[in-house]
Amino acid sequence: PSPSSSSRSTSTSDEFLRLVPLTLRRGEEAVGFSLAALLRREKRIEVIQQRTCRICLEPGSKTIPERQLLVNVCACRGSLGAICRGCVLQAWKSRGEENKNDLSCRVCHQPFVGQAQQLLSDNLKSDIKTKEESKPVLDEDEELKLCTHKITVATKLWQQGQNAEAAKLFSECIAGLSGLPKGRNYELTARHNLALVLHAQGSIQEALVQAKAAKKAFSESFGPEHQLTLKAAHNEAMIVAEAGDRASAGSSYRAVLDLRRKHLGVDHVDTLKTAVNLGHLLAVSGDVVRGEALLRETLASLERVLGRDHPLSMTTLQNLSLAITAKALAEGKAAPWEAAELAREALEGRQRIYGELGLETLEGRRDYGAVLVKSGNFEEGEASLRQALAGMQKVLGFHHSKTQEVLQTLHAVLEVTGEKEKATKLLEENERKQAVSDVKATPMILAERGDLVLRIVALFVQEAHRNHGLGRQAIHHLVQLAQELRAECLEAQLPSKAAAAIDFLKKQGFTELTTLEPARPATESKSGERGEAEGEEAAAAEQQASKENEENEEHEPNKGKGKDAASSLSSTAPSTPSDGPRRRDIELVVFRRLVGSKRASS
Repeated sequence: PSPSSSSRSTSTSDEFLRLVPLTLRRGEEAVGFSLAALLRREKRIEVIQQRTCRICLEPGSKTIPERQLLVNVCACRGSLGAICRGCVLQAWKSRGEENKNDLSCRVCHQPFVGQAQQLLSDNLKSDIKTKEESKPVLDEDEELKLCTHKITVATKLWQQGQNAEAAKLFSECIAGLSGLPKGRNYELTARHNLALVLHAQGSIQEALVQAKAAKKAFSESFGPEHQLTLKAAHNEAMIVAEAGDRASAGSSYRAVLDLRRKHLGVDHVDTLKTAVNLGHLLAVSGDVVRGEALLRETLASLERVLGRDHPLSMTTLQNLSLAITAKALAEGKAAPWEAAELAREALEGRQRIYGELGLETLEGRRDYGAVLVKSGNFEEGEASLRQALAGMQKVLGFHHSKTQEVLQTLHAVLEVTGEKEKATKLLEENERKQAVSDVKATPMILAERGDLVLRIVALFVQEAHRNHGLGRQAIHHLVQLAQELRAECLEAQLPSKAAAAIDFLKKQGFTELTTLEPARPATESKSGERGEAEGEEAAAAEQQASKENEENEEHEPNKGKGKDAASSLSSTAPSTPSDGPRRRDIELVVFRRLVGSKRASS
């Protein structure tokens, strides 16, 4: 299927993503095959609403603001992944005045993101305003504490894309700290973070000056291998790359990565941040093979340490998508399905965390549109780019460098596809500071992604090569594949009369989950034509499955022992149209084997 044309499988709660074929060989000879379907289970809204806060254990509420559940706002997962707004605020206030600038989770010790970050930074900002109004004249210690709180708020404003307000607050901090005897280190922090704001605003040279000055000052105060020095060096490399000197940036990233691995370890968050940036730099510099490999390696570490839904994981997914696209284009091919799917996952994850108009979300939508275009899906690519452009015009303004970048990309797409009038209209609208037209509504994103399932569609071994363990090896390979794909389980559906095949699956660790009753004839279906067509395809596949399994039982010398029942298994995943009966009149049994990916990632 095309990257964006996901369709419903025969189960109304499953979304079909792709088919995974596998050839079975003995030596050089192909002696069988397997076919699996990657599906995504829908995460029902009512299931999400049944979750409870990890602190007060109360269910979430849509009508009471304090009871609104915030999901995936830190690195905690599972039952710890949900916390209500009231408990987030109460836990932060209980830390006392000295620790109010600590906006991190007490369980995973990672900074809060998304709505939780917004909630706490707003309250800290309100506290600062109250203190300034109630006590205009502060002593040195009070002034120092107030400035540290301002630095925290300004940093969060920058992370939320509110760069103008962040720059103003950082400038106030620098002015206030410069006259305090104990304020030197905090002043350096403010200058260092101001460089990031300037970078976000497109003032690259000014940002570079601030970053170099901060790195030099940190090195003189704490040493060349201190973590603050390495943080400044990391950000300097990022700005240098933006300025166009990718060779120097690459050297700096490698030096920082080596030192962070030495002092912090390979799985520390700061180490992984540098690895992500270096992987992206390698990919955009032409070394796509090494860049892709480093990004895949880093993504695996991030899933283990922070989870796949963490903001840094979203950035890695986005960069990996771009690396895969660049590799395909270098080989003269269109961007593959994987690249678009990774970009979509990153976009959806960012929208959950930052909201529809968060800058990170808009950048994800921009990149998703670009990958769709490079995969040949111009229509949906244009739609995504228009959505990104409309959001950036609203958030950043019409003449911001990021807005202009998306504008030019969309204009080039329209030119290439022969839409000259649309291309001209696009530029005219932007020149008049008129919002881009023909923008489709962005799709609603559920609070959580559904689980992935790898369903076995078919497994076949030629009769002359049976009883040699090929079926068991194929199942073992599919289990490993399911783990790599982060699937919750491996699943199969078999006719209830296929005793040998059922016995084989049970010996491979599968358990019986449920039984599906025979379906009504297709003529009785109340669904539309599309649903009836899917029913016909499923019926043909199931009839074929019954026939193959009955033949297998009839001719199998080890009938009933399950030794080679895997020589002919068929399931009910999406199939190709074929002639056959118009109904499913057999009873199916659903089997499942958990593969442990969820336990590993949590």
